[in-house]
Amino acid sequence: MLKSYPPEVVRQIYGGISQNNLCFVIEVNSEIIGECWLLDKHTDSMLI
Repeated sequence: MLKSYPPEVVRQIYGGISQNNLCFVIEVNSEIIGECWLLDKHTDSMLI
């Protein structure tokens, strides 16, 4: 069963980190199975 957070909690968790980094939600078969953050300081070495 998926645990859902209220919008205020989601903003608290992702609001700051998403200002300077990329945040992703990992979904399989319409089910959220994880999350990850790509820190801005690591994107300089990537081919975009």
